[in-house]
Amino acid sequence: MLDAGAWKGFLIVAGIGCGVYYGYLLFTGRFGHQRRQAGIAGTRDSRTKRTWSVAESQEMEDEPPDHGDNESNDVPDTPDAEEVNQLNALEQLADDLQTIISEHQSGDKEGLMYRLQQEISRYPVLNKPAFRAAISNLIIRAAKEDCSLVVSQTEADALWSHF
Repeated sequence: MLDAGAWKGFLIVAGIGCGVYYGYLLFTGRFGHQRRQAGIAGTRDSRTKRTWSVAESQEMEDEPPDHGDNESNDVPDTPDAEEVNQLNALEQLADDLQTIISEHQSGDKEGLMYRLQQEISRYPVLNKPAFRAAISNLIIRAAKEDCSLVVSQTEADALWSHF
C-alpha cells in the first residue's frame, strides 16, 4: 500500500488543484451559478434549427392618467387597419420564407433566390424600407443557418427589384 508520505503529497496536490479551480471560479464570477436548462428563454438547444419569425407583443399597456390638458394627442391609441394588415402580412411572409429556406435541400442558390422572389412578390404591401430591411436580414441569416448558403446584402436587396 502507499505510505504516509505518498498520501501527504497526493492531498497537497489535490488541495492546490481545488484551490486553483475555485479561485478561478470566484475570479470569473461563475461560482454559485447553475447552468441554464434547455427550454428556458434565452437558451438555445444546438441540436434544433432556429426558426425566424415575427411575434406579436402581448404586453398590456396601462393608459396614462387623464389630466384634461392633453387635447392634442398625436399618438393613436390603437393601430389602424392598414398597420395591422401590414404586420400580419410581415408575419405571414416571414413564416413562408422560413419554410421555403428550411425545406430547400440542394445547394442551388439561384433556385432558392427565384422561389424567395416569387414569394416576396405576393406581398406588395411590404415594399417599404423598414420591412425590406427586416425581410432581407431574415433571408441572409436563415439561408446561412439552414442551408449553409451565403446570401449577400446586395442579393437580398435584389429580391425586391420587381416592385
